[in-house]
Amino acid sequence: MKQMIYLIIALNLISCQVENRNNEKNAHKDLIQEKIITPLENENLRGDIKSIMVSEYKGKIENGIVVKDFSYGKYGSTYDKNGKKIETVSFSKNKETPWRKGVYKYADNRLIEISEIRFDEKGNKINEYPYKKYTYNNDDEITENWYSEKGKLNYKIQMKFDENGMKQSEFHENLAMNGREWEKKTFTYDSDKYLKKIDEENGVDDIKLRYEEVYELDKYGNIVERTRVNLKNLSKKTGGNKEYKYDSKGNWIKSISIDKNDGFIFIHERDIEYL
Repeated sequence: MKQMIYLIIALNLISCQVENRNNEKNAHKDLIQEKIITPLENENLRGDIKSIMVSEYKGKIENGIVVKDFSYGKYGSTYDKNGKKIETVSFSKNKETPWRKGVYKYADNRLIEISEIRFDEKGNKINEYPYKKYTYNNDDEITENWYSEKGKLNYKIQMKFDENGMKQSEFHENLAMNGREWEKKTFTYDSDKYLKKIDEENGVDDIKLRYEEVYELDKYGNIVERTRVNLKNLSKKTGGNKEYKYDSKGNWIKSISIDKNDGFIFIHERDIEYL
């Protein structure tokens, strides 16, 4: 049971990452430029933002109302005046000192490196090393390279964009397995330039699987429901319903996700500091 809970937590974190990527191409001028790759991409954030801190909780239902059960910890990001992400930070539950930081390095307005810093329970730095580096082929192809603590290249993601900066595809290679494990993703957007569908292929050696993941979005482009279909056997799995509370800028400050399959509830609260 404990292993299942950990798996659900991991899947929920992945869902949050997909949700952030899902909104990466809003054309409105008030969106902050994407802090992870280049100005080609953007997060679904509105206004001039200085920092964001997200607190994660397991939820439960009491008297018909969703309430917090216990904390999983929190994570956050800091931005410069131009909207570029300059630092990320992660905290374990009930801890005031971080266990991890990410430091972003730019050159010619492009992200070229992210360094990871790890800390012990007392806040002392354990190590620091560049774990992601980026290479560019003009503005339409970007490669994200993942490195181990010892400097070994373990993973690679090749991303392609169209002339409007919309991400069209990703190709993942697990170099730790000599490239035998791979994944390809193709992205489809709706008329508002929100990500609507991902077509995915992945495999190890000659074994290949194909999936289609379709999103139902609210008016702000955030996911309210996700449906994933295995195109080999046409089995379908629908993700949990998700509800949001927004601030006056149109940025969500609270989300509640209830998994339809197992009933797990996750609560995310987001504190946003504006410039």
